[in-house]
Amino acid sequence: MPKSLITTPRKIFMWDWLSHNKPRIGLLTSVLAVALFFAACKPQQALRQGSKSLDPAQGKLITLNLGSEPPTIDPAHVTDLSGFNVLNNLMRGLVQLKTDSQGVMHVAPAVARRWRVSPDGRTLNFELSHSARWSD
Repeated sequence: MPKSLITTPRKIFMWDWLSHNKPRIGLLTSVLAVALFFAACKPQQALRQGSKSLDPAQGKLITLNLGSEPPTIDPAHVTDLSGFNVLNNLMRGLVQLKTDSQGVMHVAPAVARRWRVSPDGRTLNFELSHSARWSD
């Protein structure tokens, strides 16, 4: 039998299929991307769950990505960044660091209105702000 009469089934490779179906794949990819976009967008009402006190426009909702769960938020035991970020947003210290226009950091009042250092440098006396509130 001559060789030209022998036929073998053609193997269809993935790149052959892709090259013949490029317009369909592009359309399918576009439709999928649009569907995922709209599925990811939740209406603001669903985020609030009916509570007006958590409206971000009123400034009563804070969303903060910590990266990981803090092991503790006890100020005496915090050693990790995620715990420090929580405490930094919940509590104010007696003083805070502020940067001036030249980028130099200075100690500025926070809860303490002013402070005095004793002549020997071993005692600090803080005068607290009248608006400071304390809790246990």
